[in-house]
Amino acid sequence: MRATRELLALQSSDWAFMDHRGQAGDYPYARATTHAESLLEAIDSPRGVDSSVRNLAPDLSLAPLLEP
Repeated sequence: MRATRELLALQSSDWAFMDHRGQAGDYPYARATTHAESLLEAIDSPRGVDSSVRNLAPDLSLAPLLEP
């Protein structure tokens, strides 16, 4: 679940675009890099609940996302 969240954050943000355009100094690069590192860390971590991840939607049902 954490890896999915990090992947979506990385793909949906415009940090890479801003970095490519040279806007906002080093901040966009740092943000994109942080998301990418968090994604790799989440993929490498053992399965289970990660208490460091905020639950932004505690009542969200994932059932519709798991169905074809």
